[in-house]
Amino acid sequence: MVNISSIFKHRDFSIRTKLVRIIMLTSMTVEDTSVIENFSRPIKILVAEDNEVNRLVAIAMLNQLGLEADIAENGRKALDVFNNKHYDLILMDMQMPEMDGLEATRQIRILERNNKSNTRIPIIALTANTVEGDRERCLASGMDSYLSKPFSLEGLRKTILPWLKHAYEILPGKQPISSNATEVTQMSEYILNQETIIDQRILDRIRSLQQPGQDDLIHQIIQMYLDSSPHSIDQIKHAIREKDGETLRISAHTLKSSSANVGATRLAELFKMFEDFGRENRISAAEKQLADLESAYQKAIDNLQTILATEGADNAQETATI
Repeated sequence: MVNISSIFKHRDFSIRTKLVRIIMLTSMTVEDTSVIENFSRPIKILVAEDNEVNRLVAIAMLNQLGLEADIAENGRKALDVFNNKHYDLILMDMQMPEMDGLEATRQIRILERNNKSNTRIPIIALTANTVEGDRERCLASGMDSYLSKPFSLEGLRKTILPWLKHAYEILPGKQPISSNATEVTQMSEYILNQETIIDQRILDRIRSLQQPGQDDLIHQIIQMYLDSSPHSIDQIKHAIREKDGETLRISAHTLKSSSANVGATRLAELFKMFEDFGRENRISAAEKQLADLESAYQKAIDNLQTILATEGADNAQETATI
């Protein structure tokens, strides 16, 4: 039995964090981690999402739930794939290049009507926006439900399962493993207060998606963010110089959701502010806040690089002891 309170008192922050990870992972219920055995046949999901980090996180979550998944980088590709392959459900990002999720959904519904098909594929909107009217626009285009990014594994599970009843086999209910849920929550909040740049709880959720024998998921996602985000930062600065509100909105929107997915939640809030600046064409306001954004971004990058280095050292040590 672990003495939870003793972990709070440990002087070494990295050890506190590792202990919390162990307790959080062992406190998860069987139902939270997998539903594959509840399905009477393999389930195929199409993920239409242009952001690489978001795609990787979504695929990892779906795999954890025992679901197969394909990807489409934009709405036009999603439409092409839909025409040539059967899927049980589509996760559709609203904002994508070439064709956005709303138009892709409208086109899919037209195809279904023209084919006089009796089946109607469930389409779940994925959006990082909280703009008033988004939900109504999603439903009006023919989407069936709505999932805000970043989403949790449990949030994804609860959203998609009702739409998969045609392939869902009712099995005896599972009993959750007993846990110190309240203490774990308090402990996670304690650690978050100690390190506010990166929310360790989000990284822990990603670690919980790791599949045996697969490449290190947390390393993949963080490295992908480190590689891709500088380009979007440059686009933000260029958009401000050129007074281009639309490019500012799109670039900030891209970094908002991917930053949240690597645990940089406060940075994601700043990108949300810059997205609003772009939408409202408030370039002068963005100019005044740019230095603060760059500073927060660099701090997040430094923290993520440290996490990668620490994880790499830990993995090397574990390998050496095997």
